[in-house]
Amino acid sequence: MNVEIVEFYLIKRNTTSQKLEGSLRVRLTDFGIQLLGIYVTKSKTGWFFRTPHGRGTDPKTGATVYFPFLTFDDKQQHTVFMQAVREKGIPFIEKKLADLDAAADVAAESTNEEVVINKN
Repeated sequence: MNVEIVEFYLIKRNTTSQKLEGSLRVRLTDFGIQLLGIYVTKSKTGWFFRTPHGRGTDPKTGATVYFPFLTFDDKQQHTVFMQAVREKGIPFIEKKLADLDAAADVAAESTNEEVVINKN
């Protein structure tokens, strides 16, 4: 299955605790579709990916139930899809975060330079 990571959208990040939360946009090139909203979390113990889903309440039990927006008829195909998302998603996200960090460092340096220039 051909999966291309299109974008990562950062929701929350805590560099001290090494946690992050965000979502991925992926292109399933074999089918000509893009899927948005693959939920991503990372903690010290590892990465977690979840396909887009809805949440409701079971009217009989009152329990919260989750239902996927995308399913594959063949469960093996779903496994292959999620493996591809993990294999390609983690390096994509890490690069995106490194780029964000580098941009923040440049912005901080330019702010420091402006402060020094303004003091003279």
